[in-house]
Amino acid sequence: MRHKVFLNKIFNPKGDYDLVRLGKLNDSGYLVDKRDVNQADILVSLGVCHAWSFEEDFLKHNKIPIEAYDGTTGILKLFKMSINALLTLQRQLFIQSITALFSYSRFFSGSTRHHALMVGFDKPPTFISLDTIFKSVVKKDQKVFLKIDIEGWEYRFLDQIIKHSDSICGLAIEFHDLDIHIEKVEKFIEDFPLNIAHVHCNNYGMTTPEELPLVIEVTFSSHPEIKKSMRIFPHALDSSNDKYKEDYQIEFLPAR
Repeated sequence: MRHKVFLNKIFNPKGDYDLVRLGKLNDSGYLVDKRDVNQADILVSLGVCHAWSFEEDFLKHNKIPIEAYDGTTGILKLFKMSINALLTLQRQLFIQSITALFSYSRFFSGSTRHHALMVGFDKPPTFISLDTIFKSVVKKDQKVFLKIDIEGWEYRFLDQIIKHSDSICGLAIEFHDLDIHIEKVEKFIEDFPLNIAHVHCNNYGMTTPEELPLVIEVTFSSHPEIKKSMRIFPHALDSSNDKYKEDYQIEFLPAR
């Protein structure tokens, strides 16, 4: 029997969306609305770490420029990681880092660019704000699909996401430490004009004694639902982040 977790009703999508999974099974994949993917003129991806399967799958549906931001990865960092893994006899890590090194060199070229910057606020040469990103890479009237997985730094610029919402056609975001940020997240959902299309719990994250999941993935769409219906979570296209554990089953509580 699946482990039940509870979220407030505000997280519950109003109906079915035209969902497709982008990214590999288990960790790093998201369910997004195809209409948002097809409408996008540019993908801005915050947080790629050592895996960019979401971005690779996105290009299979819509070949548009990608601007990825992550200060934890890059050619030099991956090379150092592989050497350290070799010297410390960490065979699995060595294979992963070498694979990522060659994949990075192949994938990030031309209009698919990686910026070795952390996203949160402007503090050159290491940090950059979402405002500056939009000013730097998003052209007037372009529609942006925004993906955010940056381990808690998302709370530093939720207001900036709302500020640029007219340019955003779709958003996939992972919220961390939900128990201590629940009011911020619910306020964001109320103020952000896009609709929740999907929600999924990251089962690497714990739950509180009240069975509130600590890490959730939420997809927002600029399109309306296709039809009203009762939905079951996890969705058939979902994949548990931790492949050795079953996905959490979400139940929604009445509005407070």
